Amino acid sequence: KGDLLVAGKREVDEAVNAYRKALAADPAFLPAHGAIISLLQQKRDLVGARKQFAEVKKIAPESPVTRFFEAQLALAEGDLKSAREGAQKLLSIAPDNARVLALMGEIEHRVGALLPAERHLERAADLAPEFVGARNLLAETQMRSGQSDKALATLEPLLQPSRRDPTALALAAEVYLQRGDTAKAEAFLTEASKANPDNAKLQAALALTQISKGDANAGFAQLESLSSRDSGTVADLALITARLQRNELDAALAAVDKLQAKQPNKPLPHMLRSRILAMRKDMAGARASLEKAVAADPVYFPAVSALAQMDYAENKPEAALKRFEAVLERQPENYRALVGVVQLRRRMGASPQEIASLLSRGVSLNPAEVAPRLLLIEHYMAQSDAQAAQQAAREAVAAIPGDGQLEAALGRALLASNDAVAAIAAFNRAANAQPGNSLPQLLLGDAYMRQGTYGAAQQRFQRALEIEPKSLVAREGLIKVAMAQQRVKDAIKVAQDVQKERPNDAAGYLMEADIHKQLRHWDPAISSFEAALERRRSVETAMQLHALYSTAGRTAEADRFAAKWMGDQPRDTRFMAHLASMAMDKSDFAGAEAKYRQILAVQPNDPIALNNLASVLVQQGKPGALGFAERAQQLLPDQPPIMDTLASALAAANQLSKAIEWQQKAVEKAPTTPVYRLNLAKLHVKAGDRGAARADLDALAKLSPSPSVKAESESLQKAL
Repeated sequence: KGDLLVAGKREVDEAVNAYRKALAADPAFLPAHGAIISLLQQKRDLVGARKQFAEVKKIAPESPVTRFFEAQLALAEGDLKSAREGAQKLLSIAPDNARVLALMGEIEHRVGALLPAERHLERAADLAPEFVGARNLLAETQMRSGQSDKALATLEPLLQPSRRDPTALALAAEVYLQRGDTAKAEAFLTEASKANPDNAKLQAALALTQISKGDANAGFAQLESLSSRDSGTVADLALITARLQRNELDAALAAVDKLQAKQPNKPLPHMLRSRILAMRKDMAGARASLEKAVAADPVYFPAVSALAQMDYAENKPEAALKRFEAVLERQPENYRALVGVVQLRRRMGASPQEIASLLSRGVSLNPAEVAPRLLLIEHYMAQSDAQAAQQAAREAVAAIPGDGQLEAALGRALLASNDAVAAIAAFNRAANAQPGNSLPQLLLGDAYMRQGTYGAAQQRFQRALEIEPKSLVAREGLIKVAMAQQRVKDAIKVAQDVQKERPNDAAGYLMEADIHKQLRHWDPAISSFEAALERRRSVETAMQLHALYSTAGRTAEADRFAAKWMGDQPRDTRFMAHLASMAMDKSDFAGAEAKYRQILAVQPNDPIALNNLASVLVQQGKPGALGFAERAQQLLPDQPPIMDTLASALAAANQLSKAIEWQQKAVEKAPTTPVYRLNLAKLHVKAGDRGAARADLDALAKLSPSPSVKAESESLQKAL
């Protein structure tokens, strides 16, 4: 009867009375004791709960049940050390007990150890799929650590029409609010209110409905009133989302003030305030609010990540790095913070070996996590180290069998090693593990294309299109198959079908343009690019169209188009860079110089433009190259192309020893790039060190240089 009163009618006091009658019949009946303790904890009557626990301890002092309640009470009373010790002892006795795992997860969540909390709660949810509390806390943990997609996937079973758990609905609303999607947040808050018969929440839903129907004054008045008298936060969150939906930022900030008064030690109010202040272009205020969010919870990853992004945008990469490192000091196994470190280190010029070492550390600390393993595989693939990628992928698949993402990564590594047969087997395993995902089918299509098995490739691209009917990548795959089989009409039909389905989109016209380009049919290609540009004014399309005018020999049109584009977008530095690159291709160094100077007039601290300007000045034998090269190196340190340019600028300024020093650094950073070795050999020749030059050329010969580099190195070798 007590259970029914709790589950069905939520009559807590009546339920406690029923449980006490059960104990009157049998004073040693532990389930009744446990139920009373839990309900008293829910009512925040810790004195009563502790008194009830004293009775349990008399009855069964050494029972695991008694130990469970003792750890649970310690948690409720804020004694996290005792709670953790008790839960750890219980785990050693019952490692597969969902309630014990959930308790341990809650304790780890409270102390800020989010990854261990996530693992315990995931295990609890796996063992007991209907354990609503464990699933909700798991989603809250994932949300706190910045994994909003994972949190929504965890909540998904509780958001179904047959379930509609109010806590899950409110958590889903919070996820969308955190992501800035106020429309979805409002929808879930309304559902949360409907799912819970509590009057205040039901009234919040009605208020939201009033606002959505246009009766804003009455709706907001109702929400304000509810926020003032309800200790919960649903009304406050509803008020914030509704204000943001209407772009009423001052009123939204006032609503955040009320939420913060109810949650003084939580990071969410500060996070929301930061987002609103950013919308008002008050970046200093936004930063200050994020700092407060991190002060409230040092491992609250959304705030840590946002602050790091701000630091980097302000050219303070070291400050951004320290934020992620601070999280790692508290949670060495936090691979999301480690990913932040990796991304920053990469931008700051860390060597591929350093990045691989950091990612390997992430894998060793999180052996059961897919994400760090995928990043390590992708890193090796980006370095064109197919063997290392393959090894990392095989280890990943062995450690986490049956994961479709890892099987797909293994397939890509095998394909990079030209083992198409084994790659196809891996992609098939990925497809079986993810039958509703089009990506494995696309990968299979590409693998069959590599083999020249066009019929099988077409089937896979078609299957991908069945899974995802709007997939442009699948359509592009079908075009590739048709072109490989010289079925030009079929390829054009695919592109034109996309044009009919998406008449206002550039995609279908770009597909047709690429087909005509492959056939060297310049005029129809130009017409298709022009049609694409009419539908979407993209600088990428503009650059391709301009280049195609030149390729087709329509130079006057190319010049008119460039002049018009720059007239309409005078600050478009990407198009300027395109024009500079085309000038370089024609050895028009003066024209390239003019364009790079134009870019720097708009973006004085563009390191690529500074580097390229230095390069064209060296090519022309003009002064000033060294200053531009040094600025580029300061703005984008430790990048081999920039070091190479700096070395050439130093050599042009007759600073040969420094030039050799920087060229050696470029070679150390990119030891497999032949042109850097060749340039080092040239500098050694210029310095009169023939022995060092011969050693450079011998090392260069082992690198499979391009024909032009090979010819130049052989000529230099003969001269020596």
